[in-house]
Amino acid sequence: MSGILALLNLDRAPIDSALLQKLTDTLAFRGPDAQSCWSEGAIGLAHTLLQTVSDTTGANQPLSLDGQLWISADVRLDRRAELIDRLEQTGSRLKLDPFTPDAALILYAYHTWGQDCLAHLWGDFSFTLWDSRQQVLFCARDQLGIKPFYYAQVGQTLICTNTLQSLRGHPLVSDQLNERAIADFLIFTINYDPATTSFADIQRLPPAHCLTLSLADPTVKVHRYWSLPCPEPIRYRCDQDYIYQLKTLLKLAVGDRLRTERVSLLLSGGMDSSSLAATATQGFPSTNLKAFTTVYDRLIPDQERYYASQVAQFLSLPIEFLIADDFKLYQDWSSHAPPQPHHNPRSIVSHQLYQLASHHSHVALYGEGGDEGFTVAFLLDLLHGMPWSPHLFTDLWRCWRYRARPGLGFQYYRNRYQNRLSLSSPTQQSPPFPAWLRSDLIQRLDLVDRWHQIHTIPKPEVYPFRPRAYNRLTFPLWGSVLENINPGFTGLPLEIRLPFLDLRLVEFLLALPPWPWCIHKKLLRLGMQDMLPPIITQRPKTALVADPIPLMQPALNLTEVISTASGLDRYVDLNELQTHLDDRNQSSARTWQTLRPVSLGLWFLDNFS
Repeated sequence: MSGILALLNLDRAPIDSALLQKLTDTLAFRGPDAQSCWSEGAIGLAHTLLQTVSDTTGANQPLSLDGQLWISADVRLDRRAELIDRLEQTGSRLKLDPFTPDAALILYAYHTWGQDCLAHLWGDFSFTLWDSRQQVLFCARDQLGIKPFYYAQVGQTLICTNTLQSLRGHPLVSDQLNERAIADFLIFTINYDPATTSFADIQRLPPAHCLTLSLADPTVKVHRYWSLPCPEPIRYRCDQDYIYQLKTLLKLAVGDRLRTERVSLLLSGGMDSSSLAATATQGFPSTNLKAFTTVYDRLIPDQERYYASQVAQFLSLPIEFLIADDFKLYQDWSSHAPPQPHHNPRSIVSHQLYQLASHHSHVALYGEGGDEGFTVAFLLDLLHGMPWSPHLFTDLWRCWRYRARPGLGFQYYRNRYQNRLSLSSPTQQSPPFPAWLRSDLIQRLDLVDRWHQIHTIPKPEVYPFRPRAYNRLTFPLWGSVLENINPGFTGLPLEIRLPFLDLRLVEFLLALPPWPWCIHKKLLRLGMQDMLPPIITQRPKTALVADPIPLMQPALNLTEVISTASGLDRYVDLNELQTHLDDRNQSSARTWQTLRPVSLGLWFLDNFS
């Protein structure tokens, strides 16, 4: 979770050391273990370190191996041994210590392969690298966008960082809002453009992209260096081979994300987080593990306390519960105010859970990504474009053997086509178009057309074998999910790691025959039979029984928020919004939608009051 920053003067003017130090100070919350900056001529780099690994030495940055290449990186690499072997086999006579820091490995990779080094890097990373020989700044963000990266080119200066608030600390970066991003937030809850932010001056480097700028040609160049592959379907003769491969890859993914003496586990009673807990406790018994679980004892009929306790007892795992019944909507919002508009009226719950986890360790494992990798295919997918397979009868026989019944998909496709048929009436679509948006905003940005584009135009089926799984893994919502658990968003010294988004595991899951292995995560359940109690491996996937938001009391006066939030009336018809806020008979989905402008209003109050 280290903080990184680069400051480059395109007119070759010397770096203002006081400004560099000021911007470095804005990163201090991300790295309490060390703070340093370096500058030479027109370039300055800064880094604040949170020590999250115990198997490397000399990790302080900005780092240079030869005085020519300098790096500031927020990085955790997978497949380190494989990368070291490749580097040592290049003929450069390198002999690398297995404890070489990840940032140093990136420098060695760049020295060996130049900008093509990205083809040899796996893991979670964002970095800025200065090549003084070529006078080039080279930056990159990991393949799935686990680590964020932002930049702004203002005047004759380029600023790059993984912390949006640091960019706002530069005197040339304005507070002018990106109207399109704000509108996207109000309509969809997220900004669908992965290259922009809520601020007009600040851009976002999309996942799997790199940025270069040469002082000889001071133009920012951004290009994609990787795309999610479309692997050939896996066909093993023996069912146990599927189970063995899954468990092997899951152990590698978890092991690469431990690398420290103490780790927190964000545990529910579901299969994904429970599988991570089992793999970590049984595969790495020397790691000091502790689980943290959010529970509702009274507000809703929640069973997570029971199931999480079963997992913890079976694994002899200490567990701490966060009881969420008495929290209020928007409670203590200003204490964890987000850097960009964010819609989660009960964010206090996740913030408190992360805070508890951070007291045990600076690293936590989280089960996000499992649902996407195990996305099942419907029988109707065969008719809709999924290729027929000569192995179909074998797959159906396995379904019979494991009592896994493929879904027909009628409901999914009916909803999909109903939305496409309702193009002329967005208020009849599900979810409906917000009725409280200002009419002039709708017309100026052509928001009804944008609504149609996002909700009704079919996504291209890049990977016909598992189209919906592929689309879910590349969905723009991922960017929002990943940013929301990053320390730059939470403000907490906690790096949340996602083993199910390990690229080795992602590619394996995409290549799985969906029947029977992805039906109710059948393969994961079979693989965990000897590692988890039957009450967990046989438990159906279960969402919250009820939505707690309509049952929670607000911690503040919502009418006062929308009336005092300066600028909110540029986007929202406040009278219409008040009518919706007063409606106590709204569905949970409508309540969620109606509260979006309130979340935006609170963000305005925190940032522009």
